[in-house]
Amino acid sequence: MANKELDEQGYELVVEDSELEVRIDPKEESGYLLCRKDSDRKFILFPRGTLEGLAKSDRDAGRAIINNLAQYSYFIEGSKLNYDSINAIATKAYLKRQEDYQIWKAQQDLESE
Repeated sequence: MANKELDEQGYELVVEDSELEVRIDPKEESGYLLCRKDSDRKFILFPRGTLEGLAKSDRDAGRAIINNLAQYSYFIEGSKLNYDSINAIATKAYLKRQEDYQIWKAQQDLESE
C-alpha cells in the first residue's frame, strides 16, 4: 500500500499515540509490533489476527488475548500502560489497516478499468 512511513530499520508505522506505536516488520507483514515510545527494547509481537481479535472483542475477551501474550508483564513494567490502552491502540491500528486496504483496493479497481 502506498505512502508508507518507514523508520530507520524499515518498519512501517501504522498508528501511534503519546505512549505507543504499532509497526509492521517488513519481513513479516501479517504480524505487528507494539512498541513503547519510552523504550527502544520494550515491544510485544502481535501475531497474525491479534489486531482483529482485539478490535472485535469485548473488554474481558480483549484482556484474555493480551494476557496470552508472553511479554505483557515485562512490557508494561514501569509505565502507566494497562489493558485498555493496549486494546485502544490495537483497535485503532486494525481500523487504519482496514481503511488503507479499502483505499488500495479502490485504486486497483480504477487502474483495471
